[in-house]
Amino acid sequence: MGLDQVRHEMILERLSCDRKIAVAAMASDLDVSMETIRRDLKLLEDRGLLRRIHGGAIPMLPQADRPFQKRSRIAFQEKAAIAALVAPMLKEGMSIFLDTGTTTLAVARELAVVPSLTVFTNSIDISLVVSRQKRHEVRLTGGIVRPDDNALIGYDAIESVRKYHFDLALMGIVGVHLEGGFMDFGDHEAELRRAAARQAGRSIILADHSKFGRLGRLRTFDLGAVDFLVTDRAPPTAYQEAIARTSLSILHG
Repeated sequence: MGLDQVRHEMILERLSCDRKIAVAAMASDLDVSMETIRRDLKLLEDRGLLRRIHGGAIPMLPQADRPFQKRSRIAFQEKAAIAALVAPMLKEGMSIFLDTGTTTLAVARELAVVPSLTVFTNSIDISLVVSRQKRHEVRLTGGIVRPDDNALIGYDAIESVRKYHFDLALMGIVGVHLEGGFMDFGDHEAELRRAAARQAGRSIILADHSKFGRLGRLRTFDLGAVDFLVTDRAPPTAYQEAIARTSLSILHG
């Protein structure tokens, strides 16, 4: 890990604890110039990891914590492009799992032109979208309803997933990071995705280009721990090189 990356990790760690950092204090603690810290904060803000304020920075509201309807309008075209790439992978009679998320919701809309499937999901919104198409059998997991995005979470949701086998598990993710792998903000999402991947013939991560370089709070999968990554454009060169050393296949627009 380079010195810049080490500084970035330390800045984000301090921010997660203190909820606000000052340029002067970070420069003193890390023994670098204030201009170096300002450049670091600018780069981290560009990656969506914090928000700069006068003299320092505060945490960015995580994408996973934004209201679901607002997130669904972010990168709408990119998510639709990913959904179009996924559609040819879906064959009549397949059993698939779609987890809660705005990219998987885009895939759910695409199912209107796909032959008959059995669709498992922990998303009430996705279940309604697919059921209204009147083409597929829809099955919801159990679990506790999370009101901000109508997701079913908790032990019952995970146990529901563990009871079935899926041909494909299609899953969103918070971030794709060279050191962190596929990352999430919450334990509920991470554990459910791990359970779905274990129960699937092929596990597929859906991530638009903005997810590359984004850090979550915890590692859900190593880069080589799933079968496919579907994204709207070719990943940055460093990611292509890292992924080439694994068994992960990339499908992109």
